[in-house]
Amino acid sequence: MSATASLHGVTVGVPQEWVDDSILRFSAPADESDPVVSQGFTQNVVVTSHAVPESVPMAKVFEAPNRSVKEKTDDFEVLAGGECQYLGQSAVFQDVTFSDPRVNVVLCQRQVAVRAKNGLVVILTLTSDKKRFKKAVASFPVEQKAAKKDR
Repeated sequence: MSATASLHGVTVGVPQEWVDDSILRFSAPADESDPVVSQGFTQNVVVTSHAVPESVPMAKVFEAPNRSVKEKTDDFEVLAGGECQYLGQSAVFQDVTFSDPRVNVVLCQRQVAVRAKNGLVVILTLTSDKKRFKKAVASFPVEQKAAKKDR
């Protein structure tokens, strides 16, 4: 049996059991005078969806990908993270930093994960160079939830 999915206003027929793992990328306008752009990097937001079992708590969504990245990148570091609200939705986030040898720039990312109504986990990843990260995340805000106190 076939189902449909809608993407950018276009309806696409797909087998019903298939999972949407499309990737959307929004890139900042290229400014050739920017020294970071000349090194091959432009700020961007990537949107991905993942089939994560309901049994996996949202607080653990980044654990496996982080382990994988740490095996490949010596300077990967989680700067902050936790439960949050993103545009009124319950979510988890993390801010990370690492070097990317392809562009010779220290990069920072804000990753926000939200469980969608269809059960998939959607991850929004804002990538910026370290120098502009604070300004970039100002337009990609999360409201951190207060830490639970021990009783």
